[in-house]
Amino acid sequence: MFDRLQIVLASTSPRRKELLQSAGIPFTLMPSQFEEKRQPGEPADKYVVRNACGKAGWVAETLQPAGAAEGTTKVVIGADTIVCLGDLILEKPKTHEQACEMLRMLSGQTHRVATGVAFFSATHNTLWKRTEMIQNSLVTFRTITQPEIERYVETGESMDKSGSYGIQGGGASFVAKIEGSYTNIMGLPLAECVQTLQTMETSSDGLRH
Repeated sequence: MFDRLQIVLASTSPRRKELLQSAGIPFTLMPSQFEEKRQPGEPADKYVVRNACGKAGWVAETLQPAGAAEGTTKVVIGADTIVCLGDLILEKPKTHEQACEMLRMLSGQTHRVATGVAFFSATHNTLWKRTEMIQNSLVTFRTITQPEIERYVETGESMDKSGSYGIQGGGASFVAKIEGSYTNIMGLPLAECVQTLQTMETSSDGLRH
């Protein structure tokens, strides 16, 4: 599968790596050095898609000239995930106290997890073409106690995750209900990504919708 694609994942996320591997997708890793920084007043959806495009675009630029081997399509995938509670974006916490405060805010509430994904593709002797998507999942937390919050944050799992929790880890114990894609909450909407890659493989013109 995907033997006509040369896929590069522009990410350091072990979860995105594991998800692609679980689907049997061959790829190489090339971490992006794109700086994620929200612009003043920038809407959440625009922010998360811009970050995904920035990550993939940074790697694509380093791979110039973009042209893949004849008969194949080179694809760079970039993704970004954020947690939104109403209009508030909860990014990765910087301190123990911030992590605890985010979890207190999420307790007993329903929040949105948005993942932006960008694909930069190039066939033989062509320039990069870009496509992008955003997927949303809704997560409802049960009411969680302060001691539970403290114990969880002390594990260190909160510190590299938007919203201060990992649904694939101990944070799953807080989750009462999910609407939408589970893998999207982990950091990559896997079914949608596979469908996009399948379209690219069967199309001689890559992702030029």
